[in-house]
Amino acid sequence: MAILMANGSCFFRYRIVVITNQKKVLLKKVSKGGIGDSKSLSIFKTKVASVMKSLGVPLSVYAATEYDEFRKPRTGMWKAMLDDYDLDVEGALDLEGSIFVGDAAGRPGDHSCVDRNFAANIGIQFNTPEEFFRGEPIQPVQVFDPKHFIRDMTSASLAFTKSHGQELVILCGSPGAGKSTFYWKYLQPLKYERVNQDILKSVSMELFAFVVIHILRSLAKIDAPLVAKEYLKAGKPVAIDPETRAHWVKLAKEHNVPVRCIYLSTPQSICKHNNAVRAANPKLESINPENRTFIPNVAFGDFTRRFQEPQISEGFQDITRVDFQFEGDPTAREMWAQHWI
Repeated sequence: MAILMANGSCFFRYRIVVITNQKKVLLKKVSKGGIGDSKSLSIFKTKVASVMKSLGVPLSVYAATEYDEFRKPRTGMWKAMLDDYDLDVEGALDLEGSIFVGDAAGRPGDHSCVDRNFAANIGIQFNTPEEFFRGEPIQPVQVFDPKHFIRDMTSASLAFTKSHGQELVILCGSPGAGKSTFYWKYLQPLKYERVNQDILKSVSMELFAFVVIHILRSLAKIDAPLVAKEYLKAGKPVAIDPETRAHWVKLAKEHNVPVRCIYLSTPQSICKHNNAVRAANPKLESINPENRTFIPNVAFGDFTRRFQEPQISEGFQDITRVDFQFEGDPTAREMWAQHWI
């Protein structure tokens, strides 16, 4: 790079850009003297200046300090760089000749895979420091690729039919498994009514389970202990906790209501991906129709520790297992196929 710069071609034809996540850096602090750089920001600037001086070549630094559209693997910093240097027009940047080097590559021992995923999102070659600087062989790594879970639009869609005029259907699955999407696509058209934690605040339940049932009258607000009995008498919806399925199955059968189960077996990697995609795209109705916010990672760990797959022996008439495949319009497909975490 120093040789290229000496020849006068570096500044116009080549550029070193540092793109880094720095969530621990606080941008500003408020003191008696006014608003100024925080201690963490001052330290970061000092380190950057030291590196630039040691290298002796011009470079640009972009740092994401929040969990937003700028944080890798999201492409906000890349887009900002393109805009800053007027490279956001077709042909202005040689993507095939560009390389992104990073140590968050999804290898055993790496803290994450955001660098490799970032390069995949923007469509340029990726190398680890060992591969780029030492010439070590490229190490094959198995990483999560959302593109593998996009359903072929020509393949048959799931068919779900109502078995009885009144029935209780329990949807089981992790946060982000696709329960809401399943309801709106398959159950709402069949006139099922859904109840979850957002609707029935008085019932203590987890974010990842809800019940849908054919509704006969308008939803009444009653105390949680009376919800199941009163709603089942009238064919109304009931919100449940997946760890207490036996209680609710028994209660439904006491009122001669058949109980069915839909088990969304979505892997945790996809659930976390769905969580990030919908939280980052609140205005994209096809991905986030209910304007869901980000669910903390602790919810996924809590679910994994406590959840047990449903069994027919619990009293279900049938269990429909739904394996995840993304469906959506072209805009949603393009957005969902990117890496977000």
